[in-house]
Formats: sequence, structure tokens, C-alpha cells
Amino acid sequence: PLGGQGLGTSRPAVRPGKPGRQSQRMPARGDFVGAVQALIEKPHKTLAGVESPMQWSPARDGIGVEAKIQIEVDGTQYGDKLSVVAVPSLGTFHINLIHRVGLCVSRLDFDPMQPHPNTMHAAQDGLPAMVTGKHFHRWSINTRFVNSDGTLERLFHAEELPASIHTFEQALRWFCSELNIDLPHGHSVDYPEELI
Repeated sequence: PLGGQGLGTSRPAVRPGKPGRQSQRMPARGDFVGAVQALIEKPHKTLAGVESPMQWSPARDGIGVEAKIQIEVDGTQYGDKLSVVAVPSLGTFHINLIHRVGLCVSRLDFDPMQPHPNTMHAAQDGLPAMVTGKHFHRWSINTRFVNSDGTLERLFHAEELPASIHTFEQALRWFCSELNIDLPHGHSVDYPEELI
């Protein structure tokens, strides 16, 4: 499930929280859900090139900047990425796990002014109807929204971030820990100080 076979063709990553175009060929629902879960559970994944300063580019929607980092599984890159979208003028950011088929499958949102409403299914999943602007779209609480053809419109459910998370570094380290990604001390994934 972690290899590059049978997981569909790549397409551009979906903008965090926004619906995207469906790819031409996606794995069936069960295969896709299982492949993503296997990726998340795989221990000791690493981030390629984090010893060097991040290369920030203007975000696709023209608001803020974005950096993408390849994820290595047992030393091999399959196209999975960690993406950071930041708006330094507001102090906000999103950290995304982009699966190799081009879909965002987990996301941390850090924007105190933007609370997130969960769906009417939230109570069944043990989630509140509304979470604050600092929240996490965990894969396991969003698998119910994967369609039968393996497509995913968006991550509808979120949970609160721990109250101890106040900074980008704390959020990044927590996100990586939750997804079994080893983030070395002394890394260069720093919050951008100014817009490009």
C-alpha cells in the first residue's frame, strides 16, 4: 500500500479546505482509505531537505506564501508532501499532509478568527458542533466523507488543537508527531517573516 503502484495518477494538490477537481483515475474508497491510514501509521517518516532554508512561493490563491516538503518513507519519496501555507501579515497558517494522489488528507488550521463548524454527524464521532480557529482535521474523523470512487471533496470534521499550542514551531512539531513524521531539532522549517 505504501509503494507507488495502484494509487492513481498525480494531480495538483487541493487548496486547503477547498474542493478541487477530481483526478482522472482514483483508487476505490476502501483502497484509498487504507493507503492513507497506512501512510499515516508508518513510523519514522522523514522530511527531505529540512536542514536547508525553506523555499517559499506565492500561494495559488494569491494570499500568503506556501512551501512544500517531500516526505520520505524508508528513504524513498512517493509524492507525499507536507505543505505549509502562511499569511505572515495575519500570523495565520495551515499545515497540510498532501497524499501522493494530490488530495489533502490531514490539515492543521491556525487562524484564531476563523472557527470551523462540523457537520450534523459530529456528535456520532465524538466531536463538538463548532471548533475554534486553532483546530486539526484528522484523517480518521474524515474517512466517512470519502466517496465510493475514492474522491474526497474536503475535510469536513475537525477537533480542537491542544491549548498548549501557541506558536508555529509547537504546531508543526505536534502535527508531525501525530502523523509519525520525525522532525529533527535544528530544522529550517521556519515561519516566514514577511510576504514574498
